[in-house]
Amino acid sequence: MLSPQSIPRRKPGILTSQVDGSLVLLDAKGGNYFALDDVGCRIWELCDGTKTIREVALTLSEEYSAQMNEIEADIVELLGEMADENLVEPVGQSHTTGANSASPSPWESSC
Repeated sequence: MLSPQSIPRRKPGILTSQVDGSLVLLDAKGGNYFALDDVGCRIWELCDGTKTIREVALTLSEEYSAQMNEIEADIVELLGEMADENLVEPVGQSHTTGANSASPSPWESSC
């Protein structure tokens, strides 16, 4: 189960494509696919295995001027669904309570 201290990353080998304003993710091995809107795409982009969910939420709360606790809960829910579809995986847990400044990571396919 994911928590705000979980450090998620995109699973290797997931194919992506832009379709009608959404980012579609495909796990070719399992045949699972998932469509993301622009906020979901930004979450996907930030899941690089170096940031906690709390740090991703902090970044999004600043970018979208939204409540951190609401964003954090939504991210935990979305990434839980994506983990169930084998699209993301946790790589660890942070044992600190503070969030570091999260910055966008380079990514081959921008949202």
